[in-house]
Amino acid sequence: MKRPKIIIIGDGIVGLTTGKLLSNYAGKIDIVKKLENPVQPVVMNEITFKILADIWGSGSWLDLLKFISGGLVNWGDKPVKVVKSFFAVDLSLFKDYLVQYLCKIKKINFIYNVPDSIDDYDFVIDASGKKSYFTTLCSSYTKYAFGKRKMIVGISPMISKVNLSIIEALDDCWIYAAPINSEKALIQLMHPDTAKFDDEKFRQSISKTEYIKNIVENNVAELKEFNAFPSVLNDIFSNNRVSLGDSASSFDPICGDGLGNGLRSAILVSAIIKAIRSGEPTEKCQIHYKRKLYNTFSDHLKNCMLYYTNCKSFKGKYWKEEMKLINKALPVELEEIARASPNNYILHNFRLTASNKV
Repeated sequence: MKRPKIIIIGDGIVGLTTGKLLSNYAGKIDIVKKLENPVQPVVMNEITFKILADIWGSGSWLDLLKFISGGLVNWGDKPVKVVKSFFAVDLSLFKDYLVQYLCKIKKINFIYNVPDSIDDYDFVIDASGKKSYFTTLCSSYTKYAFGKRKMIVGISPMISKVNLSIIEALDDCWIYAAPINSEKALIQLMHPDTAKFDDEKFRQSISKTEYIKNIVENNVAELKEFNAFPSVLNDIFSNNRVSLGDSASSFDPICGDGLGNGLRSAILVSAIIKAIRSGEPTEKCQIHYKRKLYNTFSDHLKNCMLYYTNCKSFKGKYWKEEMKLINKALPVELEEIARASPNNYILHNFRLTASNKV
């Protein structure tokens, strides 16, 4: 059988990892690069790190990681220590490593624009991020939003060498801090207020924290603002078009597993593409993918409600509105897919196997 021709729209960590996963199977892979490179670091949990290690193996990328030995949660009540490991990495440097790795594979090409004739590809994979390329392509694609909250991200010099990630809840926001090297820390501030959250308000919020203000300078640079509410695409797999990562479903950063969720969807998509080309029914494979992602997203919304309702600090009118938006149900058609009949397939060792053959 002729090996498939695939285009991946987006060269973030999830898009590049999808290219790696399909590189031994596809005949040709075109990866569409974004013109703007990410500048903010990312902090991943140990499970996400292990997924990356399983896919990319050992290499100099490991030298880019900053090991964080644990965490502290001050969620409006008694502070709780977290006995878990985390890893921080400069996203630009990490991405550069992955691109250089993939450039050595002859069948992978990097391009800067999406071709007009994308249907010439056997599979079109949207890994473009939260805005989702498919929503710009056709009006039938819709992204359902579950909130309005924003995340402000910046970098601050450290004044204490504490090797912990810390999250603290205030009346109108929560703030997360984690060391990215021996001198600087990543600062993230989540707020539900749709009004502009300026630099001065950002500094005022840090000064109100109990722990974070003691480990970082209140002089955060490179501030950027992002949408941080959960969202999900109404059609994540039809015909030859499939969405994954944030393009399919984006998580609230409170879960700490957005990157991990994206990587798991990349693994599943690559396994499904191989299964379809090996003779498994396309419709069954598509339903399996939709069910897994919509079910995971539905559970994520429930976990968000649990996190935020258990926080005694969040009492303002904006947070109450956010609670209503988080608590709204998935559209009926997506909920029916999420709660559909049992899985037809099992994913094992990066391969999709019919459950009746296991």
